[in-house]
Amino acid sequence: MLSLLPLVAGLAGGARAAEPRAYGSGFLVRPDGWLLTSAQVTKDARALSVTCPDRPKVAAAVDHVVPRLDVAVLRIPQESLPYLTLSLSISVSEMVLVGDTVATVVYLNAPGAKPAAVPGVATVIGLAGPGNAPEYFQLAMPADRRDPGAPVVASRGEVIGILTTPAAIRDHVDLATPPAANVTWTVKAQAVRALFVAPPPQQMTRSLDDAIERTKKATCLIEITR
Repeated sequence: MLSLLPLVAGLAGGARAAEPRAYGSGFLVRPDGWLLTSAQVTKDARALSVTCPDRPKVAAAVDHVVPRLDVAVLRIPQESLPYLTLSLSISVSEMVLVGDTVATVVYLNAPGAKPAAVPGVATVIGLAGPGNAPEYFQLAMPADRRDPGAPVVASRGEVIGILTTPAAIRDHVDLATPPAANVTWTVKAQAVRALFVAPPPQQMTRSLDDAIERTKKATCLIEITR
């Protein structure tokens, strides 16, 4: 997993120690350099840099942060970038149902190498968050694909959510009945659409594989210095 601070070792556990330099995932939502990521990526950061596919690394500025949703908006000084479209559906159930397969792209650490973009698939297991919190939905996915700030896309190519952390949802969870170990929480796209002015929507993709290929082009590596 990528190293982010503070990550919660468990819903009842404490934060891990910070590394002086860590990595995270984010994704472009405008062609002029606007990205969404997890607020956990930006927390206590002294500097942030972003490397998007086929682009040089540049410094990133935090535009604003919504801690309640564990979402941050970054900006980088680049233009004509590929980007992803957030779902315009009022309800996530208009895009996916329980049992549907969705996808993500995350940057994973590889020993002795720069983190690389890796796709992953997940299964929708709930259309609300813990305690029926309306801003979230639930996925079952491999632990090594759970990178906060990465996009979750459906087969039509639209972003339906952003992967989040146990720390972001712990206030909604009854610690007496914690969720299963395979549960991953996702902030719904509807909850973050107002954070930026959306550009024209991208054409819909024909399959989940096509959606993954588009997502790989718009998902960027974030380098954090703390």
